[in-house]
Amino acid sequence: MAVKTAIIKGTPYLSAVGVNAGESLGNTSKIQYAVTTETKDLPDSQNPGGGLDDTFDRFKEATVSLSCRHVSIKTLELALGGVAAAVTAGAVVDEAHTVQALDKLIALDNLPDGAVALVVKDSTGTTTYDEGVDYVVKRVGIIPLTGGGIAAADVIKISYTKLKAQRIQALVNLIQENRLLFDGVNERTNAPWCAIMHRVKFGPAKNIDFIGDDFVSFDIEGKLLAYDAITAVGKSQYMELLVGSL
Repeated sequence: MAVKTAIIKGTPYLSAVGVNAGESLGNTSKIQYAVTTETKDLPDSQNPGGGLDDTFDRFKEATVSLSCRHVSIKTLELALGGVAAAVTAGAVVDEAHTVQALDKLIALDNLPDGAVALVVKDSTGTTTYDEGVDYVVKRVGIIPLTGGGIAAADVIKISYTKLKAQRIQALVNLIQENRLLFDGVNERTNAPWCAIMHRVKFGPAKNIDFIGDDFVSFDIEGKLLAYDAITAVGKSQYMELLVGSL
């Protein structure tokens, strides 16, 4: 007897609309496709007792929801509605900061390499301050200490080694559109499932937990839009599903 059930697993791939060159989004615990329709009912006005003379369902919109479990440049860009720019590793010399207040964090312009000691000097470069006496080091900068040699309103210069990183500007790319391909398999039969959503407009994640005990996940949702480049009769402008032998 043929198996008629399915447990689907797989990987989503993202590319520009119309481009067959997908980038993996990695481990994704949910890919949910949903459709909303609008029903037009025509009441039967000819006979007593009510009822319907006709009804018609009109397609209103389709959405796809993803729960991305891997943290990558692409998933961060999607979740933040942002654009990433690479920051190269290397030496930063005499990065200037004005001390707004003592015992308050001064964040550096880049992520410092904690394995390499930073150097803090006065504005002239003649005085070198001591860690633990004049300031303490934190992950993203320093805190100048009361009782040390640094005073409020001083200009200090910090030299350090910056880490390789990605700088992501959030909410600057809310018009992005993508082609989404799902490379899946039915665990019950080992038959492939391949869904191609031709044109999807994603919105940013509604919530991102920056502190928590669980693995970070990005829950994002997109709307399927008509892809006008598909003009063949019988072809959907929204989605195509290829399913292995049933």
